[in-house]
Amino acid sequence: MTFVHKQNDAIKFALDLKTTFRRNNKTAGFTLGSHGAYFKERDKDKNIQFPYNQYTGHYCLGIIYTRTDFEEDLAETEIYKVNDLEEQYGDVPDPIGERQVTPIDNLRSITSVIKDFDFFAAAKWKISSDSQGSGNTANIGSINDIDDLKAGNGVFSKLGESWFDEYWMNYGIATMIKDGETVIITNIWDFLEFKGRTDLFESVVAKGAKRRKK
Repeated sequence: MTFVHKQNDAIKFALDLKTTFRRNNKTAGFTLGSHGAYFKERDKDKNIQFPYNQYTGHYCLGIIYTRTDFEEDLAETEIYKVNDLEEQYGDVPDPIGERQVTPIDNLRSITSVIKDFDFFAAAKWKISSDSQGSGNTANIGSINDIDDLKAGNGVFSKLGESWFDEYWMNYGIATMIKDGETVIITNIWDFLEFKGRTDLFESVVAKGAKRRKK
């Protein structure tokens, strides 16, 4: 979503709604948008409402939930046809597959498949990791610790937004010679070394970063 200042339309904020489930009581992870296309060509509006560089800030509203564990397989659950919805949505075939449809007059409640919602808001760069969020698309990955997500303690949170931008604009493209071999840079340690800024190693929030190779 884009929020535009009512009196000054040059002031814009981007807000992504991001949802994910808890892997356990401590971890969850998001994808934070592409690091290709509009992220690199920031004056273009392909796949984005306004060019990236027109936004004052890019934020995420994170929604973390727990998936409900059903004691029985979902394939074995019952199907109900609500009679007071029939006029609006039409009849439901009976039966459906191997399961019978039980008609009821109205529906007072329904069992939710998710529960225990947790909400937080953060600038995208503050919760970023230095790893992709998915293996087959060019998505920025978030850190995974729930407390750090809510506090904005990402890999770049002490380095600053400019390092986040430069790192992800060059992710998987920039190369360096390491131990006599050409390697593609896909971690913050190699990137800072490539830039001649090993003095900034202490500013990396290492907890959410790829492990540094000795």
